[in-house]
Amino acid sequence: MPVSGDAFLRFADWLQEQESCKSEIKTRSIVNRAYYTAFHITKNFLSMDERANHHEVINQLKTRSLYLGDRLYYFFEKRKDADYKLHYQFKPGSADRMVSEIKEFLKDLETEI
Repeated sequence: MPVSGDAFLRFADWLQEQESCKSEIKTRSIVNRAYYTAFHITKNFLSMDERANHHEVINQLKTRSLYLGDRLYYFFEKRKDADYKLHYQFKPGSADRMVSEIKEFLKDLETEI
């Protein structure tokens, strides 16, 4: 069943609400899902091919708005930290902050470009 980019954010929001699960993996999963929301929505917004990779999307966005391109790159780096830096411990509230920043980014994407 196909999904839209915002489905990742709805899942991240749902995961944030799950009180029974307070763990590092929950935080990492929220960061991951929030990033992929921004990535897929940006890719669609720029009318890029579905196969476009992270750097292609970020670089294309930078040609339209350096600020937004840099923001997406920042989110990309945070997502990589969440997925690959297993020794790193995320600070409390970092997942909430990431989701809030992604939501702000998406509003800016629609208004600035």
